[in-house]
Amino acid sequence: MVARALVVAVPTTKVSGLPPLPGTTQDAIGMADLLKGRGFSDVRLQEHGLTVDEFVNELLRLRADTQAGDLALVHFSGHGYRVADLDGDETDDHLDESLVLSGDKLLVDDWFRKTFWPGTAEGSWWVTCADTCFSGSVFRSVRYVREEDIPDEDTTPLPPIPSGPARIWLAAVGDGEKALEIDRENRQYGWYTQQLREVLAEEPGITYSQLWTRLQKRWKAARASWLSTVAHPQMAMTDAALLLAGRPAFASLDFEGS
Repeated sequence: MVARALVVAVPTTKVSGLPPLPGTTQDAIGMADLLKGRGFSDVRLQEHGLTVDEFVNELLRLRADTQAGDLALVHFSGHGYRVADLDGDETDDHLDESLVLSGDKLLVDDWFRKTFWPGTAEGSWWVTCADTCFSGSVFRSVRYVREEDIPDEDTTPLPPIPSGPARIWLAAVGDGEKALEIDRENRQYGWYTQQLREVLAEEPGITYSQLWTRLQKRWKAARASWLSTVAHPQMAMTDAALLLAGRPAFASLDFEGS
């Protein structure tokens, strides 16, 4: 049972019209340090950006290494983009969500649905997190978790090897919303990644389900006070990930918190 992570920041890109995001580098470094302290034995940090080809290669390497019973986590911070849907699968808005990489190319969400996820090992566990604009389904979610689906008390034991894909997707915003980069007192950071790090530091044993609820409360508090434009965080999962949702968030499967 091995926990691996890929943490990527893309502070600059050659895609026209998109400004630098220097805060993403520190976001990625902080997230990588956090994961190392929460039981991840293999954390690959790419804080200065990757091209599409380099990012795809890193993802495919992670997929090849992640076998039944293993946990893989991917955290991406940078720009998000939307392009016209060409294959007709975006029936609501007719737009594909994309990750912006260091070069002048985009990685469209179709790649995850058609190429990446079908090759994941049976019984493996996956968590992806996108701190980008238009990120709600960029890693290809299937359904949103409703608050009424989350139990009031978490008594879930260490999960057995699941049947079928076990995946949890977290995102800074919905598909039609823009993520927020904060610039305060000469410090830049992504609002969403900062919330994750703060909550996990305060409550090491918080589960994914509980984290989702906490993020909703933080979002509502921010909108009611000094950040009226902050967009709505998202979480989604497959049915096979229900047990994973009851485990400590952003931690290896044998991490119990304290």
